[in-house]
Amino acid sequence: MILPYYNNKSAVSDMQHKHFFSDATFKVFVEEVCVINKKSHFKIDELKLVPTNVGKFLPKKFREKLSLFVGGLISYIHIKLKIIK
Repeated sequence: MILPYYNNKSAVSDMQHKHFFSDATFKVFVEEVCVINKKSHFKIDELKLVPTNVGKFLPKKFREKLSLFVGGLISYIHIKLKIIK
């Protein structure tokens, strides 16, 4: 899945998305305590925060921490979930 990052202005420009996502969204989703009634269990196979052109100039760890406070550093989230049967 490729989803808009919550702290980027492009997230609000796409009319197809009803709400926005962060990397923490899926960490909660795969845990047992998630309130969504899901029939299968999931595991995060891959989770990448894809930076914007401006965000590429910053080191990854610094960019991901700073993106909590400064918008426009992360463009979108690329995530692969695996179904656990």
